[in-house]
Amino acid sequence: MRSYGLVKGLIITFDEEDVLDEGGFRIDVVPAWKWALEGGPIP
Repeated sequence: MRSYGLVKGLIITFDEEDVLDEGGFRIDVVPAWKWALEGGPIP
């Protein structure tokens, strides 16, 4: 994320959902079904 200048990331999982804050970066952990139903790209 640092290399690309991003402050928000996304991890698509089978069934886990969470929000991680690591070193000033926000990482959303989203189940694949929810990601697909909400339109796909980073929320």
